[in-house]
Amino acid sequence: MKKQSLAVLVPMLMGMASQSVLADDTTTTTEPTTTLDTISIQATRSDAEKDYVTTVAPNLLKSNDSLFETAKSVSVITEEQLKQKQATTVSEALKGVAGVSTGQYGRRGWDDFVIRGQLANSQVMIDGMRTATSTNFLNSFDVSGLESVEVVKGPDSVGFGQLMPAGVVNLTTKKPKANSFQEVSISAGSDGFIQGAFDVNYAKNNSTDGAFRINGRVADSDDPTNDVYFKNYYIAPSYHFNLNDKTDMTLLASYQASKYVRQQGMPSQNNVYKNYPSNFFFGDPNRYLNDESVRLGYQLNHDFDNDWHLKQNFAFTKREADGSAVLANTARPMTGSVMRRQLNDQLKQDTILSLDTNVNKSFYTGNVSHDVMVGVDGFRERSDYAFYTCTFGTMDLNNPQSANNNCTSALVMHNNHALNHLQYVGLYAKNTMRTKGFDDDSQWLVSVGGRYDWSQVQSDSRRTGLTTKNSDNAFTANASVMYDWHNMVAPYVSYATSFLPTTDKGQDGSILDPETGEQFEVGVKLQSLDQRIQGTLSYYDLTRKDVAESNGDYYVAVGEQNTKGYEAEVKAMLNDQWNVSASYSYIPTADVIKATAKSNYRVGQRINHVPKNTYSLGTQYYFDPSQKGWYVGGMYRHEDAHHAERGAVSIDLPSYNLLDLEAGYQADKWRLGMMVQNVTDEDYYSGTSPNASMVTYGDPRSYRMTLSYQF
Repeated sequence: MKKQSLAVLVPMLMGMASQSVLADDTTTTTEPTTTLDTISIQATRSDAEKDYVTTVAPNLLKSNDSLFETAKSVSVITEEQLKQKQATTVSEALKGVAGVSTGQYGRRGWDDFVIRGQLANSQVMIDGMRTATSTNFLNSFDVSGLESVEVVKGPDSVGFGQLMPAGVVNLTTKKPKANSFQEVSISAGSDGFIQGAFDVNYAKNNSTDGAFRINGRVADSDDPTNDVYFKNYYIAPSYHFNLNDKTDMTLLASYQASKYVRQQGMPSQNNVYKNYPSNFFFGDPNRYLNDESVRLGYQLNHDFDNDWHLKQNFAFTKREADGSAVLANTARPMTGSVMRRQLNDQLKQDTILSLDTNVNKSFYTGNVSHDVMVGVDGFRERSDYAFYTCTFGTMDLNNPQSANNNCTSALVMHNNHALNHLQYVGLYAKNTMRTKGFDDDSQWLVSVGGRYDWSQVQSDSRRTGLTTKNSDNAFTANASVMYDWHNMVAPYVSYATSFLPTTDKGQDGSILDPETGEQFEVGVKLQSLDQRIQGTLSYYDLTRKDVAESNGDYYVAVGEQNTKGYEAEVKAMLNDQWNVSASYSYIPTADVIKATAKSNYRVGQRINHVPKNTYSLGTQYYFDPSQKGWYVGGMYRHEDAHHAERGAVSIDLPSYNLLDLEAGYQADKWRLGMMVQNVTDEDYYSGTSPNASMVTYGDPRSYRMTLSYQF
């Protein structure tokens, strides 16, 4: 399939928000003196300290509420932790987060992760804005351009619209700062890994007014599997300026490109994956995939005279991904040592527009404070997906040199070949109320939110020529009650719902109604008075309903899945030298509750790739309280055995334990970091392919070193 070059030149049309006067609250009240103020000691911390434990996630929460006063489970991987992990992908960044499993589909070039027992690969936000909904061709986002990675667990349709109930991952990008700096780095490691990156920030007069920032990365790496490689390119400029004393704007842009070879593992049939080395490659090294995307947008803030605050975010994304890969053919591809193979030739072109505008204000009624937000957002996605397949030459695994790397049949258009249009508009509102608790140093927090969405889906089949449409309205809500005791302990209970439109079609050819979800959660937030220690303990009961299940030639929306589990997470700066993080997740229930008679998933089956127990412990120690000089650290992770099943294929994968170690030296201008992952070189299996027919190998022992210099 011929690849069309991606050349995008889009004028950014940025309308100013209306200056119409919003009615102020004229009720005469007396402000109570018992509402707690947020304790902040950030001004006394060093930059590294501030970045290891964070207390807010404004892009994810759409507010400046502290994480401690948010009645939901939220995990934040700060920029310092990204450096500590030397993460290059979102999946690597999410390792060690409670309730999240990563890499279950192997090193296939895309970000794969499960949140609370539900696959959530497509639920990624950038600066709080939806990236895509289609899942035909998934994404891999560059980590080098991020300030942090945030995970909210459980439904959040009120904040972000159409979602599965598992949760979302938000990527907060780097933006202009008030101090000028220039930083360059170079990295090298195992499997031919080499990377160069830069980050330049210019701030005239030490102000963000007129500040400019640009960061980028070029990386090239082979893989433990023979003939597999990954090439990545990324650049992201941004500019912040003040329109007047009450209005400021940040212009954002990014370009990302990658070229890679798919890696699929080895067949589970007849234990083939146990009988051949993990570096065995059965594909065609001349078949690869290209992925390019351009993103343009802005963030606008305006303060009205009557204490209302307006925020508007806009993003335009253009993406083109195409290429081919040789994969195993059918769920049971082996006849003796001979593998049946197929070629997948794919082209994906997406155009996405998203806009989110909200206003917020804080005020009192009696002795109750209110933080009110009202907003409207819109999303439009055009997704054109072309998918062709052919039977490829077989390969004798005992004599791979004799393989015939050619199609033995004509390329055939796949059923999924379609042009899909999805758009929605959502109106949302929320109110967080605070009032005095049982003593002067405590308070109650009650939060309620609601959202009403209007969505429309249109699918134009390239195979049949038929066009189908479906329009839906949906109301989602969340509510929570929290008791903040002395700004140290905050138990809470919450409830939330979700909905997700689909392009799957029923027996009559019409598009199915959206799937829905709900979650009940009870937990407690913990923090020290100086906020150097942050912790969460929670229990949740999450249900995903109306899941589209295949009934042969069509789909039926009867699937239902339920997960119940416990999570604990803590991050702590014990002193100026010692940082510690720990997490634990226990999911005793992760079951298919309802399914069709012909479904690939049977009732009572445990959801694929959901281990019962996962836990991690990480630490970082500086030998000098100034955090200059040498430091050491590491992370230990455990994952229980887990199961994968689809149709007649069923496989159990054993538990594993991994140890990563790091060391480095930090000076005023430069920093050296060294990392060894999987120190014991443990052989383990990270998961399977989506149809459970192929077993994917975990990462062997690897080395990485990064030298950075700031001037």
